[in-house]
Amino acid sequence: MKYLKKVLISLLLFAAVSSFVSLNAAEITPYWTDVGTVTNNLSIEDGTASMRVYVRAYNHIDRIEATVSLQRYINGQWRNAVNSYFPSSNDCYLIWSDTASDLQSGYHYRLHTKINVYELSDDGTYVLKETITRITEYDY
Repeated sequence: MKYLKKVLISLLLFAAVSSFVSLNAAEITPYWTDVGTVTNNLSIEDGTASMRVYVRAYNHIDRIEATVSLQRYINGQWRNAVNSYFPSSNDCYLIWSDTASDLQSGYHYRLHTKINVYELSDDGTYVLKETITRITEYDY
């Protein structure tokens, strides 16, 4: 009887831990030191890509720069579908959106965004505080 009780307690404990891990696994989000929010959106309809990047850094950040590339997967490599974009903001947030037309269907596309956030030092130069890369993929 004691053995059966131990087995039941072990099974209940395992079930409780397993359900806790699976519930919290969906809540895991990236942790950044200097950035609170990054949104990297891509949608394609009728050959036109709609792209949007939003970055909200913390108040001590003085500049945000991004390199945004709409890329297409061809022959095992990611290649730029259009020229890259370089939005920047002298503030703690960056909002950028654009469209790209004449995209070919039947390909896998992605919006590859590399974000650098800077803090203004006492000597007037910008000091890189953090770099973040976000990728959003889309089949068209």
